Formats: sequence, C-alpha cells, structure tokens
Amino acid sequence: MALADKPFVIADESLDPLRRLEKLSITSSHLVRLPEKLLCTLRNLQVLNVSSNWISSLPFTDPSCVANQLIIVDFSRNRLEKLGAELHVLPSVRQLSLLDNRLSQIEPEALLKCPLLQQLELNGNFIEDVENLPETLIHINLASNRLSVIPPSVAALKHLVSLNVSHNTIDEASPMVCVSKVLEFLDLSANRIKTFPSRLFPNSTTTMVHLHLANNAIADLKPFELMNFTRLQTVSDFLRCLLYFVESFVMFSSGKLSVCCIEFVYLFGFAARIPSKKVTSRGSVMVRNGPEKIRQKVFRM
Repeated sequence: MALADKPFVIADESLDPLRRLEKLSITSSHLVRLPEKLLCTLRNLQVLNVSSNWISSLPFTDPSCVANQLIIVDFSRNRLEKLGAELHVLPSVRQLSLLDNRLSQIEPEALLKCPLLQQLELNGNFIEDVENLPETLIHINLASNRLSVIPPSVAALKHLVSLNVSHNTIDEASPMVCVSKVLEFLDLSANRIKTFPSRLFPNSTTTMVHLHLANNAIADLKPFELMNFTRLQTVSDFLRCLLYFVESFVMFSSGKLSVCCIEFVYLFGFAARIPSKKVTSRGSVMVRNGPEKIRQKVFRM
C-alpha cells in the first residue's frame, strides 16, 4: 500500500465504515503506527495481521477498548522493543506472533494479560528471560534470542507440546527442567550442549516425536540413552552418527559381508545384529529392539 520508502498512516475516522469487519490485514506497507481507536471501532475483529511494517509501539492505552473477539494477532517483523500493559486489551487471543522484532524487555505481568494464549512466537528478538507465562500455552518459539537457560516460566508449562529454543546459548546444565508430560517437539539445536540433554525433559521421553540437537557439541550417547523414546520419529545428527558407525563396520566383499555378525549397543543401547545371511548388496540391517519408528526408517542402508 505504501509508496517507495514513505511511511503509511491510518486515520481513526477511516475505520468507521468498517465496524463489522472481522479480519484486518495490512502487511508490508510501511505502517508506522496503529490507530488509537482501532479496537474500539472494530469490536467484531477476530484476526489482526500487521506484520512486516514499521510499528515501534502499540497504542492500546484506553482500558475501555478491549478486543474480546480477537483471537489471532500478528505483530511480527516490526520494530517493537518492549511489551507491557498494552496487552491487557487482548484477553481472548489464542495466537500471538512477535517474531523478528527488537524486543529486549517484557514486563513480568505482560503476557498474563492473555490468559487464553496457546501459541506464542517470540523468536528473532533480544530476549534474555521471559516471566510469568499463561499456563494455557501449548506452543512457544524462543529461537534466536539471548537465552542462557530454559526460562523457569517455560519449564513450568504443564501442557507444553512444542518448544523451540534453538540458536541460543543454553547448555545441559540449565537449572530448570520441563515438567510437561506431553512434549512432542523440542528444538535445542545451535546451543552449547555437550551431552545428551534428557535431564531437561525427564517427563517426555515416551511422548517425544521430534528432537532437534544439530550444531551442538555432543560427542556420543550413553548405552540405552534412547530406549524409552518409543514415539521418536526425528532425531537430528544422531542418526547420521549411527549410520556412519554402521558403515564403518559393515564391509562388502563380492556382494557378501566380510564380517559375520556385528552387535553394537554403543549409540542407542539396543542390539542391532547383522548376520551375513541377512545382508545383501543393498545392505539390509536387522534391528532386534528399539523404537519402532527408528527400526522402520533408519536401519536400512
């Protein structure tokens, strides 16, 4: 909507004809601020997307302008530097995106103003900690911030299903552990982890489906480390290590295995036998134990 690099402004009175509007999307338009009476005028609004603009602050100061119908809000890729009491006007929001802003400060009670929040995107900011999150959160993305530990407010989320804290400076000694018993997706890649960090999510070994640990400094796995991960489908880096380990020992001579049988428990802690009669030129590997998904997807070379 904006021309060249000129800022774009919306006057409050221009919203009057749109009072019944339910979805408002103004993206990539050089919008510098939201109308002060936006939420008072558009009381039926359910979706607000003002991503990729030049907004540096939120004008929601009038306590009478509360968006009770608004459930999806996207402020991503703007110029916000802090969050405070202005979120009190979003009591019904379920999805809130603030990714790729300039956030370094979030007031302790700010996000508690959104008691029904389920999905929160804060990745790509300058956040060192985030306090007092609503217990309704299911998905949270804090990637590419300045976290040195898993925030206590995040670790305490009982219903957390998906957590992304990649590209921070977290290590396995982080004092807080995730209490969630339903965690399915965890991305800890590009941190400072040196050992397999199962202590950080002790209650989710049987629910974990996707575990990302790439670009850390993990050298190996202890025996039986992944035995209880019965639903695991994705585990980055370790599968490459395992396949390399197999390939290092499986040698072919005229299409036949030159080593009669190999049993390795070093990486995953379960027996993987490779009898010569089971190995052809395609390299079929028989796995006796271990997570079903890994047996199906990994042990074919």
